[in-house]
Amino acid sequence: MTHGFNHCTTKVKNYTVKPNRLLYPLLAFILISLIIFIANKFEYTYTISSKGLIYPSQEWVLARTSDGNLVNSLRDNYHNTISEYTVTEFQRGDLAGFILMPDLFQRQYISKGDTIGIMSSQTERRRHSELTGELMRQRKLLSVYASGERPQDISIAYERMVLARTEYETQKRITERNQVLFERRHIPEEEYEISEKEYAVKKQNYLIARNQYEALQAGAKQEQLDFISSNIQAIEKQIEMLEELMGTFVITSPISGKIIRQQGNNGSTTDALIRVASTDNYVIMVPVNLYQVPHLSAGQKLSFQSHRDRRIYTATITGFDNAVQMIDGRQKLFVIASIDNNIDDMSFYPNMLKDVTISSEPLSLREYLLRLVNEVYNN
Repeated sequence: MTHGFNHCTTKVKNYTVKPNRLLYPLLAFILISLIIFIANKFEYTYTISSKGLIYPSQEWVLARTSDGNLVNSLRDNYHNTISEYTVTEFQRGDLAGFILMPDLFQRQYISKGDTIGIMSSQTERRRHSELTGELMRQRKLLSVYASGERPQDISIAYERMVLARTEYETQKRITERNQVLFERRHIPEEEYEISEKEYAVKKQNYLIARNQYEALQAGAKQEQLDFISSNIQAIEKQIEMLEELMGTFVITSPISGKIIRQQGNNGSTTDALIRVASTDNYVIMVPVNLYQVPHLSAGQKLSFQSHRDRRIYTATITGFDNAVQMIDGRQKLFVIASIDNNIDDMSFYPNMLKDVTISSEPLSLREYLLRLVNEVYNN
């Protein structure tokens, strides 16, 4: 009986309930949509990091070339141009020199118009002395011709002429001898210059005496008076132009600023006698990747930090270079920005390299993600 009961046992089949297959995708979609919705409520900032070089807004350099000429240049770092440039050349054989003011490098700052140094040129000084003497001679000649007076004894004028000629010829020989001695460095420059000046004076005295004698002998016509008057005008004009040129021999600073002291010449072909950096304002030049330029615009801010007190400084973008440069194998474009703060002299120095951060305006999530994709693609 028991055996029969065992064979009659009923078997019950187990069933499991399966959830809807669309439920998980639906929940995931809702969750993602919720995340995107919430994320779009926030604003994002796209940041560009680079290195920047700090320069003064203006920099004036007075330098000496290898052949002894002076180069005077004023650089405008805002526009990356040379706003002023002059070269003072000295003639071959000219005993020229340049003397810096003795107290110049005892100061840290100089003002606009301060005298930096004085140039001297023996050739120009001699030319000025000759022109001045010739002008005196022509004026005296005009006076004699125009007076119409004839001294009773012309022999007096003749004797004066002979005496002046003797003194002139004697001084000429002395000067020629002194020139040889000076070239051989047997006498100082001052003695040679005194000799030259005496020679010029005696020569003019002789010419004046000779012309007076000739004028007394022959009288004058109106054509002669007109000719002498025109000579006087021409000489006066030459003296005026020469004095203007000699006025440029006094070198003054075109800007106010700080004297830059820097060892070496950084590969330059000139020897800088003095460099002055304007302290009114500074600029910072920052190379950025070419693909990042469309995200930048004039007026945008950038920031960098002082190495001294960790203070944050800001600058405003004022312009961009229009030529690409290859830096570290990448195409770069330089951004030029004007530093907003007054820079402490102890915090920053010209040509200093700083870490720079350029932050964008607030972006939506979509714009931010597009820029990140572009960043990944270009790297």
